[in-house]
Amino acid sequence: MIVIKLCILIIDAIHISLLMRFCRIYIGEYKINKKSVSIFFVALWLFNSFMRGTVQGLISSQDAILFLTEILFLFIVTFFYIGRVYRRMVVTFLIPVFYWGGEWIIICILFQTFMANDIQYILGTICADLLFAILVFSLDKFHKTKQEQERELLMQEIHMYENQFDIIYNSQLNVQSLRHDLKHHLKMLTDMVRYEDKEHVIDYLHSMGSFMESEKKYVTSGNDRIDSVLNYMLEKARTAKVDVKWQISIPEHLNVSIFDINVILSNILDNALNALNKVTQPVLYIYIKYDRGILCIDIKNNCINSNYSENTKNKIDPFGKHGYGLNNVRRVVKKYHGNLAISCLDGFFTTRIILYIED
Repeated sequence: MIVIKLCILIIDAIHISLLMRFCRIYIGEYKINKKSVSIFFVALWLFNSFMRGTVQGLISSQDAILFLTEILFLFIVTFFYIGRVYRRMVVTFLIPVFYWGGEWIIICILFQTFMANDIQYILGTICADLLFAILVFSLDKFHKTKQEQERELLMQEIHMYENQFDIIYNSQLNVQSLRHDLKHHLKMLTDMVRYEDKEHVIDYLHSMGSFMESEKKYVTSGNDRIDSVLNYMLEKARTAKVDVKWQISIPEHLNVSIFDINVILSNILDNALNALNKVTQPVLYIYIKYDRGILCIDIKNNCINSNYSENTKNKIDPFGKHGYGLNNVRRVVKKYHGNLAISCLDGFFTTRIILYIED
């Protein structure tokens, strides 16, 4: 008898710890001190252990009391977390149904009875805890994967800003160098004008302009945030010896998150550069235009495969491992109530995106 009670005590402890972990992962951060929340869960654990040891009659009557108690407890304790209301409701109602209902379904399937003895009850509870543990750890893995993706995007955004600052710094150095030799340049230009050598004057002025520009500066649309993303990606393309052609027409200020732009352009352009590694003469076309609240993004690259469409994703994964890139792009497109079209025709892979942006 003592062994059975000890087993139930341990099983309850595992269930409560899993429940606490699930609330933290699924709902969000704590509103109050973690120790205070832990005290509430310990109280639930003690109550469960007490009820299992004192309530007489069918085991199912004990579970019914514990089931209702857990719903009431979760309804209160979920307000100790920072998260959306619908997530609190999921934890409050669906998780108890999943656990306690699953426990009795397992007992009925394994032992073909509603009148389980102590051993059968313990085995059914262990199976329910195992299923709940699989759910919790699967959710935890998904949560960590999502965090890693966000961390990678953040690091890439940091690298892009570093690249943009490097461009600005190099341009300033070139301007300072030109200013240092300005007297010599003016004398040279004066002599050319005096001898009416207009052709060489124009060439010389072009050389001065080219000298002031940074070698890494490709796109100068006026929108520094989007320029930083594109210049970073174009530098990668130049390193990979890709022939890049672009046409950018966007305003200086655009009401769109730089994080969202980074998600779209980074995933699409990374995919294009990966595909171009397999092509002998890689070519990449970038077309971005904003007009009256509509942002159009059109990325096209030549490729080997020519049979991709939205309906053949099982043949080709064009957005990287597990399709995370494509899912992230779709999520951003949906946020702006836009459209995403993917096609591969005549040896060119094309991604077209339309975002509807408020002015």
